[in-house]
Amino acid sequence: MRIRLFVFIVLFNPVSLFSQNNEIQFRHLDAHLSGYSVKAFVQDYKGFMWIGTSNGLNKYDGNSLTYYMHNATNKNSISNNGIMALYESKDSSLWIATINGLNVYNRSKDNFIQYYYENSKNKNTKINSITDIAEDKDGNIWLATSGGVCIVNRADKTFETFEEYLRIHEKSYSSKMFNVLYQIKNGTFLAGNVLGDIYEFNIEKKNG
Repeated sequence: MRIRLFVFIVLFNPVSLFSQNNEIQFRHLDAHLSGYSVKAFVQDYKGFMWIGTSNGLNKYDGNSLTYYMHNATNKNSISNNGIMALYESKDSSLWIATINGLNVYNRSKDNFIQYYYENSKNKNTKINSITDIAEDKDGNIWLATSGGVCIVNRADKTFETFEEYLRIHEKSYSSKMFNVLYQIKNGTFLAGNVLGDIYEFNIEKKNG
């Protein structure tokens, strides 16, 4: 059963946003999403609206929706239907975080390249459950996951934990289940976990 999407677009003049005479208009768009719960939105550089749900990824072109679903027999499908975050990086790559794996949309083939955490010495499968995506000034993609903060290795199509990237001993956290990232300066992020604690991560220390 597909879910009907109601999108309300607010049209206003930014200059007179706080004016009492400012007229706000609503336009209603009717569409059917693939999942009940909407987790993320992003509009890409081509103008398409991407909507991540609890049961698949949806692309809206202004008239209709295209659905992208996981297919266990197709390695170029999205890695999981549980979408958690969407992000378009500076190089116009569209990143999709799911409860099992990271994905990059391949526009030329209309499919996906899957990224997974792979470390034979670390069996923490929760790391593949990704909750947020961010990017620093140098184009490094950062991930908040249920097993720690990670950095993407684009060449190998994998990602590694912050500690593995810096080649340092694992830090002690109240919980490794992080759900939000925020960059306070280039190379330095704040990450919040499910227990309400915030930690600072500084990638620049690798060269320090």
